[in-house]
Amino acid sequence: MIATGTLLPPINHRIQERGSVTEFGWQTETDERIVHDTVQCTACSSFVDDAVKRTYEKYFAVAGARVTTAESGENYYCEDCSKTSPSTGADRELAGLLEDDGDDSDPDRERERA
Repeated sequence: MIATGTLLPPINHRIQERGSVTEFGWQTETDERIVHDTVQCTACSSFVDDAVKRTYEKYFAVAGARVTTAESGENYYCEDCSKTSPSTGADRELAGLLEDDGDDSDPDRERERA
């Protein structure tokens, strides 16, 4: 059993990412999170320190297993542009971060700036 795990890592990775066994055909998956890095907004091209990173993927599944990926990618959005898309938890978190940007009392934030 251990030898199988070390000899066939791509198969193990697919098994771990497996969806529901009722999942057949083309599927889409999106994810978003806040990034604390200087990035360029995909929509308006401005550079920002805190942004929403949205990743997307369109794939074909058979019994929950991904067979092929047709499209995938990632985009970064500033606070204003992220609001033009449906509001999400990450958008609210980013807005809170930008409101607190003037407050240097957060030690984690001070380390990030250093």
